[in-house]
Amino acid sequence: MIHARRRAHGRIFTVLAVAVPGALLASLLLRPEVPPIQGGDAALLRADGFALAPPTEARTLGAAPHTLVVESLGDRDGRRVLALRPEPAILAPDVLVYWTDADPGPDALPTADATLLGSLSGAARRELLLPRGVGPGQGRLLLYSLSHQEVVAQVGLGADAEADR
Repeated sequence: MIHARRRAHGRIFTVLAVAVPGALLASLLLRPEVPPIQGGDAALLRADGFALAPPTEARTLGAAPHTLVVESLGDRDGRRVLALRPEPAILAPDVLVYWTDADPGPDALPTADATLLGSLSGAARRELLLPRGVGPGQGRLLLYSLSHQEVVAQVGLGADAEADR
């Protein structure tokens, strides 16, 4: 009786040794890239401030070596949302993103009328809220390195925008 059980257990563990890694591999390969959003999930995500609308066409603004891929993600609480991704990665330390409606000149530091939107580092994509009342293509973005105390780049948000620096 013990010999029969050992033989059965040996066969079962042989099958499990092949089936479990195969099932794990299949589940990893067949899982969706982005988890599907259910009806209740969308309400929770909207309450936390996530933009659920698909982005508009991405535009590359600026000039080498600092260009930004800019996507408009629509509105959130009456404020426009922009997704920024630097290409190539920004290597300056502590880069802060300011928005201003005036042209501050090539080497001007952010002034009192500039609005701090957030930080930007490396090649990470970052979603930033523009000030209330800002329309599409209005104003300029200043990329300011806090550690170096200098403007790294200026990017206009207009259709024909180019970087000044």
